[in-house]
Amino acid sequence: MIAPAPLNPRTIRVVHRVLLAGVVLIGAVFLVIMQVLGGALNAGLALAGYAFAAVALALLLVAGFLVRPRLPERTAAQSEEEYWQDGRVRSAAVLVWVLCEGAAIVGWVGFLLAGVTVAAAVGVLALGALLWHSPGRLARA
Repeated sequence: MIAPAPLNPRTIRVVHRVLLAGVVLIGAVFLVIMQVLGGALNAGLALAGYAFAAVALALLLVAGFLVRPRLPERTAAQSEEEYWQDGRVRSAAVLVWVLCEGAAIVGWVGFLLAGVTVAAAVGVLALGALLWHSPGRLARA
C-alpha cells in the first residue's frame, strides 16, 4: 500500500493548480471545437444554454455564500502548515474549489452547446472565483 502524500501547503497549492489547469484546458478545448464547427453544437438550444448558465451561477453562489464563510480563518499564531493540517480547512477549501471548477465547466458546456454568451461569461466568472480563492489568499492571517 502506498502511503498518502503529506498535506503541506505545497501539496495544497498543487491541488489548486491542477484544478485550475483542468478548467483552463477544458475551456480552450471547447473554444477550439467551436472554431472547427463554426459555432455552437446546436444554436437552437438557447433556453438550455441559459439553464446551464443559471446552474453554473447557482454553484458559484453556493461556493461563495454558503461554503466559503464556513472556512475557518487562520490565526496570527498559526503557521500556514498548521492551518492546512486542519481537516475542516482542507475540506471546505477543496469544496469551494470544486464548486468553482464545476461552475466553470457547466457554464462552458452551455456555451458549447447553445452558443449563449451569458453561459460563457459565468464560466469565466467561475474561473476568476477559482483564482481568487487560491490557497495563499485563503491562508492569509
